[in-house]
Amino acid sequence: MLKWIILLFAFLLVGCIGSDGSPEAVVVTATADSLATMVNAPTDFPTADTTVNVNRIETTATAQPPLITCFASERPATHYEVNATLDWNTKIVQVAEKVIYANLQPIALETLAFQVEPNRQPNIFFLQRVSVTAGHNIDEVGLAGNRMTVPLPEPLPENCQLTLYINFELHLPVIADGYAAGRLGYFGYTARQINLGHWFPTVGIYNRGLEWYTPAPSPLGEQTLTESSDFTVTLTIENAPAGVDIAGPGSVRFSGDNTWEFNLKQARDLSVSIGVGFQRISQLTNTGKVIEVYSLSENGQNSTSPNHVLQSTVQAVALYEELFGVTFPYSRLVVVEGDFPDGMEFSGLVFVSEAWFRVWNGRENDWLTVITVHEVAHQWWYVLIGNDPAAYPYLDEAFATYSEYLYFEHYYPERANWWWDFRVNRYALDGSVDSNVYQFGEVRPYINAVYLRGAQMLHAARQELGDDLFFAWLMSYATTYQHQIATPRDLWSKLPPEQYTQTETIRQQFFQTWDMVK
Repeated sequence: MLKWIILLFAFLLVGCIGSDGSPEAVVVTATADSLATMVNAPTDFPTADTTVNVNRIETTATAQPPLITCFASERPATHYEVNATLDWNTKIVQVAEKVIYANLQPIALETLAFQVEPNRQPNIFFLQRVSVTAGHNIDEVGLAGNRMTVPLPEPLPENCQLTLYINFELHLPVIADGYAAGRLGYFGYTARQINLGHWFPTVGIYNRGLEWYTPAPSPLGEQTLTESSDFTVTLTIENAPAGVDIAGPGSVRFSGDNTWEFNLKQARDLSVSIGVGFQRISQLTNTGKVIEVYSLSENGQNSTSPNHVLQSTVQAVALYEELFGVTFPYSRLVVVEGDFPDGMEFSGLVFVSEAWFRVWNGRENDWLTVITVHEVAHQWWYVLIGNDPAAYPYLDEAFATYSEYLYFEHYYPERANWWWDFRVNRYALDGSVDSNVYQFGEVRPYINAVYLRGAQMLHAARQELGDDLFFAWLMSYATTYQHQIATPRDLWSKLPPEQYTQTETIRQQFFQTWDMVK
C-alpha cells in the first residue's frame, strides 16, 4: 500500500508524462461492443502445445519495478520494435522484441496476453525470456498453443504504459506441399523463398473489462486479431547468398551488411518475404502510392504475369479508394509471388501464389486476376477496418470477394457475368454467411458459406438499396471504423433505420442472427 501511495504522490507532482521515444499518438480502440459475444471456440482443439508450458525465469535480487509512464491527452498506439537475425543456412531466427504497450482500458491490468502464431506448430517457437527492465525477468510466463500470458510485476493503471522485452528463437519450418498445410506458407521456407508472416508475438484484445481474448486456432481461415499498431522491424541476414533481397511494407532502409529496416504505422502486422533473385517492377497510382511487384526468378524478367499483376493492383487500388471512400493507408503496397498455394493478406503486403503467376493464360478472366484483386481488397477489409476473422470472417472475406466482382464490373464489364459463373454459381452453395470458422470441418463449405454466399448477400443488398445508398453505406462504415476493430453491429448500424428495415428479408435469408441492431 505504501508503495502505491508513493507512486500516486509522485504522479501528482510531475503530472502525466510520456516516455522518450514513445510512438505518435493514434486513437486505436475496439468499439464499445467489440467481441462482446464470444465465439464458442473448441477448447480441445489440437494445437502444437496442448499443455501449458510455463516459462519460469528467476528474478535477480537487484530487480527493479517496471518503468510505468502515464499520459493525459495523448493516447499512443502499441509500438513493436523487433530486431532479428536470420541465419540463411540453418533457417534459425534470433529475435529481440520490444513492446511498448499503453493501457487504454478503464481498469488496471495485471496481465498481458499475446498471440504467438508460430507456436501453433511444435518445435518452432522457443521462448527465452520476458522482462520489463534490464535484470528484471518476469517469472511464470504461460505459453500454451498460440497464446502467451504474461503476469505483470505491478498492475498497469489506466492511461499508463510500460515496456516489455521478449527474446525468442524461431526454427523455421519447410513450407508443406498441398493446399491444406501449404496455404500457411506465409511462414516458412522453400528452396527459393523465406516468408515471415505473423512471426512475432502481438498483444491480444482486452474485451472491455472482461478478459483477454486471443482467437483459438482452427485449421480453416485466419485467427489473428491485432489492434492497429506501429511497427519497426530490423532484420539482418547472416550467411546470405548473393542477390538476396527482402520484400516488405512501409518505409525501407538498407544499411548494408545485409541489414534492412522497415517502419509501418497504424498496421495490423509487419510481415516480410526474403528471396534470391527477386524481379521487382513498380508503378505509381493516381494518388501517388507506390505499387511494387516482386516475382520469383523462374518467371523471368520479361514475363507478362508480373506486369499483369502490377496493372491489376494499380487499377484495384484506384477503384477501391473511390468506392470505399478511404485512401490506401500506406505509401507503398507490395505484392509478392508466394511459393505456396493461393494467397494471403498482410498490412501493406500481399502474397499471390506462384501457381497463378506460372499458369496465367494471358487473359484478365483468370485466377491470377481474381486472387490479386481479392488480396488487395483486404487492405481495406482487414487492415484498415479490422474485424475478428474467427468470429465474423464475413466482415473481411465476403467483402474482399465481392470486391473482386466490383473490379470486373468496372474494368471488364463484359466479364461480369463470367465472374459470377466462375467464382460463385458453379458451386452448390449452403450455410450461413455469419458463421464462425469453428462451425466448419472442411474448407469448401466454409468458402461457400462465408465468401460466396457473402458476396451474394452484399449484391442482394446493393440491388435492394440501389448503388447510391449501398456505396454510401460502405463509405460510412469504412470511414467510421478505420484503424479500429468492427463488429457486425457496427456494420449494420451504419444503415439508417429505414434502410436497415428494408434489408431485413436479406439478412433473414443469409444470416443465423439477422437482427444485429436492436
